[in-house]
Amino acid sequence: KQLSALKSKATGAPVVAGGEAAGEADPKQKQAETMAQKAKELFRDGKYKEAAKLFGDINELMGGKFPSMTYNAARAYEMAGDLETAVIIFKKYLTLPNVSPEGKKSAQEKIDALSATELVD
Repeated sequence: KQLSALKSKATGAPVVAGGEAAGEADPKQKQAETMAQKAKELFRDGKYKEAAKLFGDINELMGGKFPSMTYNAARAYEMAGDLETAVIIFKKYLTLPNVSPEGKKSAQEKIDALSATELVD
């Protein structure tokens, strides 16, 4: 939950920690937290594609326990201007377990807005 809250603030992602699996102390947690801090810095520094990859790596490392990392990866791709990849990842986020209703609503709104933008471009 702490990991999710950190990233949600960094990317403007909805706070979905309440809908995510809490899990027991995991030896990978420390590594994931370090990676999350780095991803947050990359995002803040405008290195969106690097941040997106790291968010995806965190989710993979943690076995999908933090679906907000998928949302954050999509946000980072969106900020990088890679709208097609952002839409694909937002759609993936909608299929993940433990996503809050608020998170699903936000992701669907992003998909709708980005899809409309792609049609205009």
